[in-house]
Amino acid sequence: MNILGWWDNLLRGLEMELQVGLAHGLAVLNTTIEQTLLPMLKVPQPAAPWQRLYVYQAGVDTPQCGQTWPLDAGAWQLRAYWPQSIPLLELPEHYLWLEIPSMRQGDQLLLCRAWAKAEYQGLPPKLSLGRHQAWGWTWTHGVTLPADGEWHLLEVCVHLPTPETEPGLIKLALEFMAPGQAWLRDFELLQAPAKLRPLSDLFPKSGTNA
Repeated sequence: MNILGWWDNLLRGLEMELQVGLAHGLAVLNTTIEQTLLPMLKVPQPAAPWQRLYVYQAGVDTPQCGQTWPLDAGAWQLRAYWPQSIPLLELPEHYLWLEIPSMRQGDQLLLCRAWAKAEYQGLPPKLSLGRHQAWGWTWTHGVTLPADGEWHLLEVCVHLPTPETEPGLIKLALEFMAPGQAWLRDFELLQAPAKLRPLSDLFPKSGTNA
């Protein structure tokens, strides 16, 4: 065998070993993500029954966001002519601490339930709920509105870790990704302590040597 043939065989062998090693590495990475990272990103279950904090009804209450919207058949009508976020509720977190002092201790869950419908073209609007901090993390979750023009009971839940510094700002908003309109009949905000899983439960158990 000449030197060129030997070199070609060596390169082909190295290429095959790299492909096998890469496939194995990707499989291990995928398993790690499914078993450890994804469970950590999921919103935990409540550790106690939900407790209502606030309820807002169209035509009766004024949401704490500094804006008002026209009423249409007993529901708030919100229009967007370009992609924009329309605030529905902006509440300093320490207000919640005054209502429920235990919220300052341990991780908490906030749940928003809202009756809504929408009409739009293109990307759907999203009802989002979260905590925003001037210095620190922003924790937010959202749920999209169907485009069938029918009323739907939407639920969006966000996990609020124990604040390390100052209390944040709780924000509920309707985020339009394209021009459209939505109707909001009423919504409520609920709270419950979070039921956390130990980190040791999220990682695969290693085998023991006999």
